[in-house]
Amino acid sequence: MNNADSEKKDQDWLVNPTFQSTSQVVRETASRNHESSESIDPSPHMTLDEFLAKNNIQIDSSVKEFCEKGSQFLRNSKDPTHSIDHLERLWGNLDKFHMDAENEGLQIDWNTLTAAISWHDAWRASYFKLSPISLYKSQFQEGSHAANFSSSAMKEAGFDVASINKVVYCILTHPSTWKDDRKTVESRILNDIDELDSWSPERISGIANYLSNPKHVLGKLALTLLKPARNVILSKGSHTYYFASTQKEAQDRYPALEKQVKQFFS
Repeated sequence: MNNADSEKKDQDWLVNPTFQSTSQVVRETASRNHESSESIDPSPHMTLDEFLAKNNIQIDSSVKEFCEKGSQFLRNSKDPTHSIDHLERLWGNLDKFHMDAENEGLQIDWNTLTAAISWHDAWRASYFKLSPISLYKSQFQEGSHAANFSSSAMKEAGFDVASINKVVYCILTHPSTWKDDRKTVESRILNDIDELDSWSPERISGIANYLSNPKHVLGKLALTLLKPARNVILSKGSHTYYFASTQKEAQDRYPALEKQVKQFFS
């Protein structure tokens, strides 16, 4: 995608009012599900500003502006499972990660990490469609598409090559389908906090409500196909994390996840 096409696409996302309403519906239905289930607590939500202020972390102003642009794509997301709610849960997960004593002493490039988190799902949020082709691309080609998308945006914003390469590497390697070892601490942190949210209570609620919507014929079919695959979904709980703190957090959350998945996909 060239810069002109990217700029036009940005405008298309911002003027279409349906994207925000989709995200809002998921937020409201997820909230209702939490209120009706005392055993399942919502994941922590936090904004980037809140995370930076709480932890006294400074990032470059250009990076902060770039993060905000990435966040905007998720505010207007076409994909209800990759919306601003998902991003805010990642900041919450990152806060818990940073506060854990086991992670003290990590040398983290905060400019790289915050940009990568803000943009890792921007491509998916903008191009998602409930169709077999789109689902295939989202599942098996997400890394390369997301990396190219963020790379073009960073070049347009005037970032240097070294900065672009570090952010793009995190985004390229963030999908669970990436099979090689992730080499940088920032890419490993993004993987861990993203995987931790893969099947959070709010996300499960969002998926179930979205696919159950009578307007989505393919959604009802997908929900039917997901029911016998619930063991595959639950296998996400056995994901191996890079950091002991996220591994423990995943184990603590798993009982509630298992109960919820069995409830929705029984």
